[in-house]
Amino acid sequence: MNVACPVCNSTLSRLYPVHDLLLGGLGVWDFGRCAACGHGALTPAPSGAELAAFYGSLYTPENLASMRAIDRSGFERLLRRRRARAVVRALGDRPPTRIVDVGAGLGGWAADLHARWPSAEVIGVELSEVAANDAAARPGVTIVKRPFDACGIEPGSAQLVSMNHYLEHDPDPAAAVARAADLLAPGGVLVVELPWIGGFARSLFGRWYWGHLPPQHLHLPSKESLSRLLRGAGLEPGPATTTGYPFQAVVALVLAIRFTAGTRSRYANNWLVRGPAVVGGLLLLPVALAFDVLVAPFLGLAGWGDVLLQVAHKPGAPR
Repeated sequence: MNVACPVCNSTLSRLYPVHDLLLGGLGVWDFGRCAACGHGALTPAPSGAELAAFYGSLYTPENLASMRAIDRSGFERLLRRRRARAVVRALGDRPPTRIVDVGAGLGGWAADLHARWPSAEVIGVELSEVAANDAAARPGVTIVKRPFDACGIEPGSAQLVSMNHYLEHDPDPAAAVARAADLLAPGGVLVVELPWIGGFARSLFGRWYWGHLPPQHLHLPSKESLSRLLRGAGLEPGPATTTGYPFQAVVALVLAIRFTAGTRSRYANNWLVRGPAVVGGLLLLPVALAFDVLVAPFLGLAGWGDVLLQVAHKPGAPR
């Protein structure tokens, strides 16, 4: 393998192959890690045609129903409250007049931002027609249905830019962060939330970590590589915090069995293999559940949760 790291241009080393574990898409990709900055990425990255085909088939009625359910879930609301507290601390007593939410999805987070600052202009950038239609129905949210690099928003006009689970999808994370920094006014705030390579579930379960989600998750940055991206765009990173996804060990166990000896494996019709694998999984299930309930929450509090939240400021006096 001789693939350059998209952050520091060092060489990515292959860790393991990854499948689309949750959505069931076909294909296997390699996942690599940079020895210099710790950045993780699919290697080689999917082509533009492959990504277009994937996103064109993503919003099935079933997937859309699942996305709406996740958008209403208690864990999603927890993430939004945590994200909102970080944004409020970063802005201090300076209410924003323009907010840009990059990759607005179904618009739940953009709607939260409007509810908190009703006098601010909230602009969501969302390329998917299906997701954009949902987001545009949210009160107080204006949706721009264009790629981020051609969104047409005035540079230097936003006091807050949010990249909520967006950056891991962008083929060029350095260019995306630079565009976000360009939109910010002096003293403005960028908030980035995404899965990262150093979370305990990714570190412990490797290829069975569901958050790999290829081919849509092109990157899983490290804290160092994300800081490099932010500093490279002229931003000043603040402290990073993490939160753990629920039931990571249980999900990893189920996925490992499904893909090695179960319904998504070559042994799908061979009960001589599937049977013992299912029995073994059931025996291990209480152990995985105990880990998720008793150990995982403390790992998240200790900074090893699999959702990384990073706030950065643009230098200069606020205006």
